[in-house]
Amino acid sequence: MPTRQRPPSPSDPAASLLADATLRNPATLWEAVQRTAGDYICVLDRSDVIRDVNRVDQGFTADQVVGRRVLDFTIDDSTDRLRAAIDEVFRTAGTAALRTRVRTPTGAVRDFSVRLGPVLHENHVAAVIVCSEDITPLEESERALRRERSVLRRLLDIQEQERLLVS
Repeated sequence: MPTRQRPPSPSDPAASLLADATLRNPATLWEAVQRTAGDYICVLDRSDVIRDVNRVDQGFTADQVVGRRVLDFTIDDSTDRLRAAIDEVFRTAGTAALRTRVRTPTGAVRDFSVRLGPVLHENHVAAVIVCSEDITPLEESERALRRERSVLRRLLDIQEQERLLVS
């Protein structure tokens, strides 16, 4: 019967050295974050140009996204808010969060929850990292719930009017 190889023990010095070397390599860490994050992640330079993305969706390719301004993808009603949030992160080195809307190549509108933060180099903001989660299904559910509540309110009003007429 063949024997299985065991994973290295946490106290194994070779495994510890490998982990230390890996964790000190920013490129390796960045690649792991990009690969495993559930969010869409992009890095913006000071001109709002997308310099890197972890993935794209909804009909876009990475080549269609990298090298373009992030504001090219937003819908007018949210472009100013996103622009202000990016400026704030560059100015203050703080973080920002907002909801924004994006139009896909097919013309569909998608809703995103967006978080922005600084990428610091020698205490200066070199870039902004943007983490976006597609919340379109949540927004659609909320809109449907609002419609159903409105219908229910109208039905209750009609029922109350009928009750008053009967009495």
